[in-house]
Amino acid sequence: MVSERLAKRKLNNLIHSVLLMGGMILLLSLLGWIIGGILGFMFLAILGGIFLFVSPHVPPRLILRMYHARPLTTYETPQLLRDIDVLSNRANLPCN
Repeated sequence: MVSERLAKRKLNNLIHSVLLMGGMILLLSLLGWIIGGILGFMFLAILGGIFLFVSPHVPPRLILRMYHARPLTTYETPQLLRDIDVLSNRANLPCN
């Protein structure tokens, strides 16, 4: 019974993902059609499709490094770190 619900949920998530990505590619293609005619349509459709299907596989470390992210210290944001600690304790999650 649990595996059936899990399979239905996975199928539902897959359908939603395909519809969202298809809609985004369609909007990008429409923008390309408006700006550059048929060549703009084809270019942005192909480029958008490539980016949408590759972007989920970009490692988070690469994105964080791109924005020069760094860990916060207790000295910089004491209240924020206390709040995170309280929330993680309530959810029974480990706090780093």
